[in-house]
This record gives sequence, structure tokens and C-alpha cells, in this order.
Amino acid sequence: MIRRSLLILFTLPLLFLACCSTVYAESPAELYKIGLAYSDKGDYEDALKTFEQAIEKSPDSTLLWLNKGNTLTSLGRYQEALDAFNNVTRIDFTNKDVWYPRGVSYSGLGNYEMALHAFDKVIRYYPDNSLAYHKKGDALMALARYDEAIQAYDEEKRVSS
Repeated sequence: MIRRSLLILFTLPLLFLACCSTVYAESPAELYKIGLAYSDKGDYEDALKTFEQAIEKSPDSTLLWLNKGNTLTSLGRYQEALDAFNNVTRIDFTNKDVWYPRGVSYSGLGNYEMALHAFDKVIRYYPDNSLAYHKKGDALMALARYDEAIQAYDEEKRVSS
């Protein structure tokens, strides 16, 4: 009987911590890692909640806002994602990593001119980013600018090889 009571006494807190890890994570860094784990397994709602908890503790972290935006993009919540990306540039106007996901969100909203602008920025900062050329080509196709789209896809092939 005592053995069973001790087992329950030690097991229950561990189970509670395992189930509710986001509640007990202390630092934004811990919450960030948990959010990434949720995102990697495709659990975007829990990832979003976790990134939001981390942002409450560290509201000026561009990394947290960027991951919140990426998660919102994965959920198809493009306007909210753009709001998160705007916080990244509000905190650090020179942040170069915000432009690719911003372009994806603009594409998701059907705003291909703004998407094209964002992908051009990515290419300026990272000229070997084949995904940016591909997404630029997709935006140009949506705008019926076919010759330019072909050029973008050719550039994608060039930097990929």
C-alpha cells in the first residue's frame, strides 16, 4: 500500500509536467524550443499558443515574432502572419529573414505585387536562394507576366545546380 502511494505521489507530478509543459516552461528560450517541436510535428495551434506565451515574456524578440508569423502562415492565417512579420521589422528594420515568409503570406492573400516585391528583397539579400526565385516565378505567373516568370524559373535552376 505504501509502495503504491509513493508511486502515485512521484508519478502524478511527472505526468502533469509532461502534459502541461508549456505552462511550466520558464524562459522564452524554453518556450521557443517547445514551439518548434510542436511546429515540427505539425501541431500548429499548440505551436502558436507557445510562441505567444514566449512573446509575452520577450516581446522584442524578432525570432519569436518570426516563428509566430511562420506558424500563422502554416495555418493559412496570412493577414495575421503579416502582422507578426510587421512586428519583426518594427523591432529590427534591417532584419533580412522576414522577407521570404512575408512574400509567402502576400501570395496566400493573392497580393502578388507585394509578394513579388518581397521575393525581390530575398534575392537581393540571398542571391542563391532558389526557393525565392521559384516563388517569384509563381507570383509572376499569377500576374500573367510569363516571360519574366520563365526567367525567374531559369534563375532557380541556375542557382540550384
